Amino acid sequence: MQNQKIKVPVIVSDVDGVLKQNMYALPKAADMIRIIRKRLCEIDPNKYPNVNSQIPFYLLTNRGSISEKEHALIVNKAMDFDEEKDSFIKFTEKDQILNHTPLKDLWQTEAFKDKLLLFVGQDCDKVAKDNNLKYITADEYLDLFPEMVPNTSKAPVDRKKLVSELKERLNIQDDSYFDKYLQVHGIFIIQYPNRWEDVIQIIMDFLSTEDGTFANGIPLIPPKKHIPVISSMNDLYYKDSFPLPRLLNEPFIECLKSTYKTLYKGEMNIQFYGKPQYLQFEFAQKHSRHFLQDDLEATNYYMIGDNPKSDIKGANSIGWNSILVRTGVFNGVVNDPEDPAKYVVQDIEEAIKLIFNLEGIHYQGPWPSDKQQ
Repeated sequence: MQNQKIKVPVIVSDVDGVLKQNMYALPKAADMIRIIRKRLCEIDPNKYPNVNSQIPFYLLTNRGSISEKEHALIVNKAMDFDEEKDSFIKFTEKDQILNHTPLKDLWQTEAFKDKLLLFVGQDCDKVAKDNNLKYITADEYLDLFPEMVPNTSKAPVDRKKLVSELKERLNIQDDSYFDKYLQVHGIFIIQYPNRWEDVIQIIMDFLSTEDGTFANGIPLIPPKKHIPVISSMNDLYYKDSFPLPRLLNEPFIECLKSTYKTLYKGEMNIQFYGKPQYLQFEFAQKHSRHFLQDDLEATNYYMIGDNPKSDIKGANSIGWNSILVRTGVFNGVVNDPEDPAKYVVQDIEEAIKLIFNLEGIHYQGPWPSDKQQ
């Protein structure tokens, strides 16, 4: 007879606006991570006697343009975790789901593997390089062929040096390969770009045909289809130190779609990843298998977030318990009217207390708020 599995909640958290803001931890965040990272037998010895496993707790963020390992280091630094003392607590790359993490499998499919891909967004080359992709960035392409954007504000670069770098990356022997416009087989928007007007121009050029080459002019008959365009981020805004939220990728995407419709008299097809997309949360739910060891079984999934349009909307779509905190984008009194969370609390401490209460987990403390009294 098999041993009965131990039932535990799976807790997924956003980062900015929940655990940190800018490069600094929000109040109570580091202490709460220390609690949630304890062994189950330390959190509630009566419910989980002799259980040394941890509650599955990992991060789901729309951050991109860096690797999961780099993001773990950023969060650990913000929490001021000690490399040795907090080795059992600190985050690893396994604990990070970034906006592009689910794309790793897609990049290995026949459509994209060993095919030249166009990458868009600030520092997007880091992601492409980390995943050993055959790629060129939008900036690099425009540096190769500056006639595509004659009115750009971007300073010219050393084309000879760029060609040398691309030859090595793409395993090309002959410089003349870069004398003609290069065909790309997919466009990946990882982050919002600088100089929107330049990037919109090059994307429109690649979508002028069905195969990622350039048409000789605006087609009299609009193309019936175009190469895949995939965006791993579609957030409208985020909370920073400025009083009003700062705009992100959605305005750029809307400009892109509007320009395509004006030029080619049709609808642009974009496949979205990142929060609040169902695909992203489905991936996050499957990711729990890395934490649910042989003796653990999930009772419920919880999403802690500060952005109703991103965290809460996505969690609600897949049937998770959504918990909205007031330490980031949302600072309302009751709930968000458009994407209401199942629960609204003040901060990460109240969120974890709520989860423990719902799951019948009795932690004796102390809690961070106890220290402030």
